[in-house]
Amino acid sequence: GSQPLIMTHGAPTGPNAAEFSVSPASATIQPGQAGSFTVTFDPAAVGPRSATITFSTNDPAQPTISVCLAGTGT
Repeated sequence: GSQPLIMTHGAPTGPNAAEFSVSPASATIQPGQAGSFTVTFDPAAVGPRSATITFSTNDPAQPTISVCLAGTGT
């Protein structure tokens, strides 16, 4: 599009949400550019771990985006 995309997210949700964190809390992505978020995983137990992060945007065609997070604690 021709306008900046503004993305924010809340805290991860799901069975192992406390083991995942995402930063930064928000990003403004200019037209024709890319942006990124960093996911940190700190497992509290051995085995598969999962959560979901939901991003809100100012794009009326896609106001929310959910991303499944997964990791394996060792």
